[in-house]
Amino acid sequence: MPIVSLVLLLWVAWRIVGGEAFDLKAFMSSLWSMDPRWLALSVVLVSLTYVGRAIRWLVMMRPVTPTARLGPVLEATVIGFCGAILLGRAGEFIRPYLIAKQENVSVTSQIAVWLLERLTDLLAVLLIFGWALSSIDPSIAQRVGPEIGWVLEFGGRASLIVGAVSILILAAFRYYPTLASGRIRDAAAALPDRIREKIVHLAEAFAAGMNVTRDGRTLGLVLFYSVAEWLLIAACYYSILQSFAPTSGLTGHDTMILLGLASFGSIVQVPGIGGGMQIVAILVLNQMFGVPVEDATAVATMLWGIGLAIVVPPGLILAARRGLSWTKLRTAQEHPA
Repeated sequence: MPIVSLVLLLWVAWRIVGGEAFDLKAFMSSLWSMDPRWLALSVVLVSLTYVGRAIRWLVMMRPVTPTARLGPVLEATVIGFCGAILLGRAGEFIRPYLIAKQENVSVTSQIAVWLLERLTDLLAVLLIFGWALSSIDPSIAQRVGPEIGWVLEFGGRASLIVGAVSILILAAFRYYPTLASGRIRDAAAALPDRIREKIVHLAEAFAAGMNVTRDGRTLGLVLFYSVAEWLLIAACYYSILQSFAPTSGLTGHDTMILLGLASFGSIVQVPGIGGGMQIVAILVLNQMFGVPVEDATAVATMLWGIGLAIVVPPGLILAARRGLSWTKLRTAQEHPA
C-alpha cells in the first residue's frame, strides 16, 4: 500500500509538469533534508488527533453506554483507521463494529455515532474550504492550472449546497427524527429490496445517533472536540510544511488554505487525475505557492505518511494483541451489522 501510494504521487507529479523530466534525485534530496524536530512534532500532533476522535466518540456514545472507557475506545479507533487505510473507505465500519462488541451494545448504535462524526467532519471541511476560497489572493488564484482552477471557480457553490443540505439533514433528524426517517423510507420504497433495507437501516441509525444532540451540553462538547480536532490537523500540516526548506516560509494562513483545498480534494475528483488529499496538495503547493514539483511531491508524501499511514503499524499491533487477523478485519468490514 505505501509503495502504491508513492508511485501514484510520483505519477501525478509527472502529469503536473506536463511530461517534463521529473527529477527523482531532487525528490529524494528533499525527503532526506527534512527537519526531524518539526517532523517529530507533527507525529505528536497527529497522535493527539486520534485521542481527540476517541474522546468525541465517547461523548457521543454516553447515552447508550455511560460506563465506556477511553482506553478501549482509543484502541478501536486506531485499529479502525488502520483498517480504513488498508481496506479502503468501507474499512471505517471496523471501528463501530469493534466498539459495539467490546461495550456489548448494538452495532447500529455505533454506526449512528460514526454517521454523526462523518457529518460533523464534513461540515468542518466545508467551513475550512469556504474560508480558504474567500481568503485566497486573486493574483495567486490566477496562477493555477485547469486541474484546480475549476475548484476555485465552482467549489464555493458546491460547498454552499452541500453544507446547506447537511445542515437541513441535521436539523430534520434533530427536531423531527420520526418524520425524517419516514420520508426516507417512503422515498426508498421504489428501490430494490436490498438497497432499500440498507438505506432505511442507515436512516434509522442516524436518527438514533442524533439523540445526543438534543442535550445542549453534549452537543457543545461534540462541537468543541470537533474544533480541537481540526486545529490539531492544521497544526500537523504546519509542522510538516516547516520541516521542508522550500515550504518553511509558508504561514499559518497559507497552511489553512492548503488544508481547506486538500480536504475538499479528498471528497471530489480532479479532472484528468483523480481524487485524493495528497494529489490536491501537490497541485496547490506547485501552482499556487510556486513550490518545485519535486519538493511539493515530497511534502505530499509526508502528509500522507504522517497524516494517514502512520496509524498502520500501531493499528496492526493492537489488532494482533486483540487476536484480530486480516480475515477477521475483512469480515467486520463486510458485515458491520
